[in-house]
Amino acid sequence: MTHRSRSLRRTMLVGALIGIFLPTLLFVGYEFGVRFPAESERSVQEIEARYSQVLTRAMTLSIWTGDLHYANEIADAVMRDPNVARIRVTDEFGDEIVDRRAGRPDGTTQRSRTIPLVHAGHTVGSLTLEVLAHQIRSNLYGKLQGQLVLIVGQLLLSLVIILLVMEHRVLRPLLVLKGAAGRIARGEFEGPLHSPRRDEIGDLTRSLDRMRADLKALLAARDLAARELGHSERRFRILSSITNDVVFTCRRHAVGGWRVDWLSGDAERIFGCPGERVVEAGDWLHLVCPPQRPALEAALRQLQEGQSLALETALDGLDGARRNVRLRAKLEPAEADGAAPRLHGALEDITERKRAEEARRLADAVYQNSGQSIVITDAQLHIVAVNPAFSVLSGFGLDDVKDQPLEVLFAERLKPQMLENLHEALRAAGRWEGETWHRRLAGQDIACWLSVDTVPRDDGEIDHYVVIFHDITEKKRTESLVWQQANYDSLTGLPNRRLFGDRLEQDLKLARRNGTLLAVLFIDLDRFKEVNDVFGHHRGDELLVEAAQRISACVRDSDTVARIGGDEFTLALPNLQRSLDVESTARAILEALARPFPIGNESVFVSASIGITLFPDDGQSMVDLLKNADQAMYEAKRSGRNRFSYYMSAMEESSQLRMQLTNALHRALQQEEFQLAYQPIVELASGRVCKTEALVRWLHPEHGVISPDAFIPLAEETGVIHALGDWVFRQALADAARFRAASGEPIQIGINLSPVQLRHPDRRCLQWTEALAASVPASDVIIEITEGVLLDAEDFVVDQLSQLKASGMQFAIDDFGTGYSSLSYLKKFAIDYVKIDRSFTAQLAPDSDELALCEAIVVMAHKLGLKVIAEGIETPAQRDLLIAIGCDLGQGYLFARPMPADALIDRLRSGGEGGVADTLHGPAEDGP
Repeated sequence: MTHRSRSLRRTMLVGALIGIFLPTLLFVGYEFGVRFPAESERSVQEIEARYSQVLTRAMTLSIWTGDLHYANEIADAVMRDPNVARIRVTDEFGDEIVDRRAGRPDGTTQRSRTIPLVHAGHTVGSLTLEVLAHQIRSNLYGKLQGQLVLIVGQLLLSLVIILLVMEHRVLRPLLVLKGAAGRIARGEFEGPLHSPRRDEIGDLTRSLDRMRADLKALLAARDLAARELGHSERRFRILSSITNDVVFTCRRHAVGGWRVDWLSGDAERIFGCPGERVVEAGDWLHLVCPPQRPALEAALRQLQEGQSLALETALDGLDGARRNVRLRAKLEPAEADGAAPRLHGALEDITERKRAEEARRLADAVYQNSGQSIVITDAQLHIVAVNPAFSVLSGFGLDDVKDQPLEVLFAERLKPQMLENLHEALRAAGRWEGETWHRRLAGQDIACWLSVDTVPRDDGEIDHYVVIFHDITEKKRTESLVWQQANYDSLTGLPNRRLFGDRLEQDLKLARRNGTLLAVLFIDLDRFKEVNDVFGHHRGDELLVEAAQRISACVRDSDTVARIGGDEFTLALPNLQRSLDVESTARAILEALARPFPIGNESVFVSASIGITLFPDDGQSMVDLLKNADQAMYEAKRSGRNRFSYYMSAMEESSQLRMQLTNALHRALQQEEFQLAYQPIVELASGRVCKTEALVRWLHPEHGVISPDAFIPLAEETGVIHALGDWVFRQALADAARFRAASGEPIQIGINLSPVQLRHPDRRCLQWTEALAASVPASDVIIEITEGVLLDAEDFVVDQLSQLKASGMQFAIDDFGTGYSSLSYLKKFAIDYVKIDRSFTAQLAPDSDELALCEAIVVMAHKLGLKVIAEGIETPAQRDLLIAIGCDLGQGYLFARPMPADALIDRLRSGGEGGVADTLHGPAEDGP
């Protein structure tokens, strides 16, 4: 705790002021509080008495003799005194004889006194005397003030003289001593302190100088000792770091064991903790590996004074690591004072050395017993050692190849190029690996995977090379077979779909670069199924082989013919100069396939339908070209078979059909051709209808009911989905109010929300919250979205979902488990329900995988606080299995098909039991 220093000068000043002015204040208090009132009263009384005597004799005589002139003169003389305010004299009859008044300011304090005038025992009149008591007191007060000023001046002069004497004789010498003490405290000991004075301050100065000299000598001795200690510590630290040992000193316990007195600073690398903890623990022998502890303790007990020991042991460090150490120690003789002898020793960490020895032992064992063929060469790639596995693989022993160049092991046909690559790789990277052929002693060559690695010396130069041979002969045979099977049709020997795709991609790249024409043909044999049915699959295979040969004979070597499955063939014609070349090839194929096929003793006639598509006119990618050629082939079949058809006509027809459907979709919304159907959702435990899903239907005036699978994707592409979705939402709200009125309780309505609706720039779906206020509570609405909406959600979409959720509407994940599910998104978007897709419930059975998946979804959802709705329930057995695993709600044909709003109202009024015939055909769960 620090204390603020106080100024001695200020203390002396305050003391002098108090010592001088306190008596002065007491004196002033006495003069003005006690003495002044008495003196002032006495002065007033003296004036009154003096003038009363004079006036009484004079006025009595004047009245008695009748000499009024004398009376007036006396009165005038007295009135000249400024302390007299009035003199009034009356005779015995009350007649006024004298009345003198002095002009005095208003408010002046006056003191009046009336005295009877008696002569010869007879009262001849009265005298009234008024004096100014206040004036008398003021005069007296002024005199006292003058005296006080004089006294104060004398006191101040005395104070200044005292302070000057104290400043010169006391304060300045003390400040000099203070500065000298501060310099000593800061370690400044140079220069003696002199003082000629013979008083106490002089004695204090000389004592301080002696202390300065003593401290200077002590600090010099301390610095010398510290330097010596520092030199000793540095020498010890250098020696300790050079030896890499941990040095220690122990003392034997009275009850046995050894207590650590001191450890060198690098103890942590041995004990796995700071040395302080080992010293605090006392005995470090408890860290010795238990199996080796008895031998170490016995060796220490047998150690005599002056003897040394050296042994290796293992320590279990406090960090959990086991370290091998070498202990060297010597027992110091007992000291003369009877203290226990000390054990001085050093611990060397030999863990890495032990590991290296073990690694060398293991490496030698691996080298000798490895199944891999290993060859060791010198820096010039001359063989110096081989392992047994190499001899087994090649037939060469060490005597056969020792000191020979490595190249003697390579097949003659590969030596020049392979050796060049090998030497270049070793110079650049220090290693090389690759396939090669290895010469065996017996003469035949085998395929090997060769790995060459450099073993450097400490100076970075090359010491040895390690060469490993992996026999991959069988692998090469297998790879060749697998590649053949993966890329070629096993029946016809033609490229299969995979190889055809690779070659077509290359042809496309070449056509794009050169700006040439590329044609893709899709060939399907007509009436081939009849051949299989009549003659059997074996004869059908013979026909396919012959057909493949005929097709291949009609094309160029640069063209690719492939069999992609069954009786379907594809043909790629690259680098065409004109489209007519395609027709000539197609006609040649038709003619070749129209010739009879010999099947046993009979001849079979088949034909082909060919679809043709062209790059770049019909498509830019392989997928588009194959799809277009397939569509053109079906057009050829519809046109009568045994012909070819270009893709263009089919594309135009499809485009026209698509345009017609798009126009009809816009018109349908305007002419109110859409209707909503509702499929109830029930509580599985009670069978009560508590929710329903709104499903849109298109009642086309010509084609009847059009499935949502047909028009919803088109509505999303054309943008009609926004207006359609708004209509569905408002109509569903209106029906929800009717359902609430019919059932007497809320019936939640599930409304599908398309991802396209969420991407509308005007955020139209947020306008739904305005429609809620005039219809039903927001909690009556469940927005159904797919998993893809959450996984691909941008900030724009996330913001809309958050606002819809904030309005009070609930959310459900439709078709849960069929996409890329993410549990984190279920909590992030505060999902309320998950709907198990009908693909899981359709195959429900005891001990089935589908039941296990459904149960996993239910458990997961309940852990997250979500409820589960199972779709597509069609049998009581499915319902019972779902109830058994804890599913909350169900939806499907078992409970009801989608129905109009009026039909659902009738069911709700009847208590929600029984079925209602479905008047709208279609899937049980559709959207939106």
